Amino acid sequence: MWKSLAIKVLRTLTLPARDSTVQRKVSLALKILITGGALVYIFFRLKNEDSSVWEAVFELDKGQLTWIVAAFLLIPLNLGLEAEKWRTMIRRFYPITYWNAYQAILAGLTTGIFTPNGVGAYAGRVLYLESGQRVEAAVLTFLDRMCQMLITLWMGTLALEYFLQLQQDQIAEWMTRPRLYLGAIRFFMWALSIIALIFAIFPRLLYRMLQLKTSKGKVLSRISLALDSLNRGQVWKVLLLGLMRYGTFSFQYVCLMRAFGYDEGLMAAFVMIWTVFFVKSIIPSISVTELGIRETVAINIMGGFGVVAATAFTSTFVLYVFNIILPAILGVIFIRKLKFDWKL
Repeated sequence: MWKSLAIKVLRTLTLPARDSTVQRKVSLALKILITGGALVYIFFRLKNEDSSVWEAVFELDKGQLTWIVAAFLLIPLNLGLEAEKWRTMIRRFYPITYWNAYQAILAGLTTGIFTPNGVGAYAGRVLYLESGQRVEAAVLTFLDRMCQMLITLWMGTLALEYFLQLQQDQIAEWMTRPRLYLGAIRFFMWALSIIALIFAIFPRLLYRMLQLKTSKGKVLSRISLALDSLNRGQVWKVLLLGLMRYGTFSFQYVCLMRAFGYDEGLMAAFVMIWTVFFVKSIIPSISVTELGIRETVAINIMGGFGVVAATAFTSTFVLYVFNIILPAILGVIFIRKLKFDWKL
């Protein structure tokens, strides 16, 4: 039954233009489904949170509240940098306005809140665009995400080096052969960082590699066209905007840690945060199973620096609410603008 239903839905979504009435109904149903699913997920995500988190949030004094407000006020900047970064990446094929890019980011967060590793957020952005060059937009959107991942990798590598220097004696107690294991980890991360840097300096390498394999096929040729459109200046601008965004939500994290009891040095705070971001980025998950994963990662990493579990847990959760939950709720407004015609 489910198989036949799925086939009917797929056929409906690919109907020709003359059946636009049916297409509009299916599109509306999908928008309602996404909106309802996102709101239900958000409700249960907040409802099932540990009561100690809400106690910590609602029992803040004036000094702590100042840090919370500072982190909250950085939300529009964080989203704005992401919108400009994405707009810069796709501008050759879709020269959209900054405000439209901002709306697409919000709508994408709503669609991506319950999808594996948030991939729905990027699909939502592409569906916000008019059909015609969506293959190219999807490729460039994926590369935009990879640029942000490169920054996470680079900063995570630097944080690892700092951590290894700071905790040499403790690490020696954890491992039987620390030099061998740590040497392998450092080599792996630096090798990845250097390879990533090469692709950032020479972005057309991806295009050349794809051309070496095959130039046949309409979709592959369009992917090649998207890669061919990249230039060094464009990629470096995207990386710069990504670095600014990375700095923004890192500072948000610091503000929240301060609000919930952290009173040590800033350098140690940033090293912890960059390590948490890196480890979290390589853990595959879906939002439903992600309940507590990011908080658990934060507790384990920050615990190595002497940060109490309550501070790590609460600051991580509130950061998630600020940068994912609240924008996803706002993005519900723009779900209606998604275009489910499935024309590439």
